[in-house]
Amino acid sequence: MSIRQGLRSEHEHDASKPHSAAQAFFAAWRCPDDAALEALVGGIAQAGWHDYFEAINAAGEGVDLMGHLVQLTEAA
Repeated sequence: MSIRQGLRSEHEHDASKPHSAAQAFFAAWRCPDDAALEALVGGIAQAGWHDYFEAINAAGEGVDLMGHLVQLTEAA
């Protein structure tokens, strides 16, 4: 999977929504495994991205709605 194939979306977020993030833009990536994720995050850092932009990384397994509800129940 190339970096471009892993990119799911890049958008300017809608700040009018309740509890909106302070960041103006976001990207969602899909990585086949932890090694690919580490390579992506490391490559972004090595490219100097953080010298120009603030970034927040949030990683985890992507699940469907029912899977997410289970995660929330288990976290409670």
